[in-house]
Parts: sequence; structure tokens; C-alpha cells
Amino acid sequence: MWVKVDDGLPQHHKVRMAGRQLGRQATGRVLAVWVEGICWTNKHNTDGFLPVKVVQAFEHDRAPLAVAAALEHAVLWEPADGGWRIHDWAKYQLDTPTREALAKARSEAGRLGGLARQAKARVNGHGSAQLARENQANQANVKQMPSKPQAKSAPVPVPFASKEAKKIRARETVRAESVSSEQPAPPLLSAQRKPKHQPKTDGAWRCPHIPLCPSYGACIKRTLDEANDRS
Repeated sequence: MWVKVDDGLPQHHKVRMAGRQLGRQATGRVLAVWVEGICWTNKHNTDGFLPVKVVQAFEHDRAPLAVAAALEHAVLWEPADGGWRIHDWAKYQLDTPTREALAKARSEAGRLGGLARQAKARVNGHGSAQLARENQANQANVKQMPSKPQAKSAPVPVPFASKEAKKIRARETVRAESVSSEQPAPPLLSAQRKPKHQPKTDGAWRCPHIPLCPSYGACIKRTLDEANDRS
């Protein structure tokens, strides 16, 4: 269960007074023991009462009873039979009946929420089963439907190299081999130089000309022009 702590507590004049009672730079000890005390009494439903034996066993200070005396001097803790009581506890914190009622209400809300989640899960499970049955029925209907014949792809025309082009390529190959065996080959003319970028192929098309044609359409046109020249 939560407790309320003022956000101005570290700078409160009573905390500084208790720190001066303990010595130099002892404000941290005062805050540690005060926070441990308020948490203990809230957890054990003692409505702000702290027994001496409990304070003596606090683990966040080497001398918790000395700090308790400083808290009593600053009126942060008030003396009581067998221990101390936190000042103005009932003014800022919840008393035991209120905390028990709040805890009971939260428990009941959690129980009702769990029942609601279970009911929703059952509804969702029923809907999922219905959806699975509908999917199975749709798959069965699809299997019974006649399958459509797949359309065959049309063959792509591929230009072929003419006999004249093959002869020209063979003569160029023989010439290159003979020149390379005797002396370095002379530089090619600008019109015969191989282009830096090879043309892209279209399917199985390969250009049979030298130099290579830049495109599929240019290769077709060049082949037709060569055939007309021969005729």
C-alpha cells in the first residue's frame, strides 16, 4: 500500500533541525529513518505507532535510536507508550479501516475483471471455432471447382545470324589470330572499336554483327539492309 510524502520534506525546517541535533551533514540519516518508519507502520497497520524494538532494528542507520531522539526533538515523532507515533499521521495517511476497505474493493474489482476476461475468452474461442469451420468449408468448395487451363506463353522471335555475317566473323577471327602471332595488332578504327557498354540482350537475342548493334531493332534493320545489299 502506498504512503503520502510531501515533496518538500528534504528542505523542511524540522528535518534540518533534527539533522543539526545529530551533528554536521546528518539530514540524510533523518530522512532515511523517517521514511523507513512511515513505511513500516503503514505496512503493519499500526496507524503511525513505532515500537522501540522495531526502530532499534532499522537497517538504514547505524544508530537508529539516536535518530529517533532527534526526530522527537524536532516534533516529527511524538513519544508514546513503548515507542513513538509519527506526527499528524491521521491527517495525511489512511487509517486501518479505510485501507482494509480499499484493499477489499481492489480485490473484488480484480475478481470481477478476471471473470470478465474468462467470459470474453470463451466468446472469442467460440468465434474462432466458427471461423475455422467456415474456412474448411470454403477450402472444400474451392477444391471442387474445375481448374482453368493455363495459357501458354507465345514464343519470342529470335533473329539469326546470316551466312554472310558468319563469314565476316570467321575472317576477322583468322585475321586477329594471324596478327597476334606475328606482331601486335594495329589499333582499330573508331568505327570498329568495341563500345564501352555492351547492349542489353532481349531474351535469347545475341547480335551477330561487328561492331555489335546497340539494340534489338537496330540489329533487325541492319540484317535486312545487308540482305538488300546482297540482292
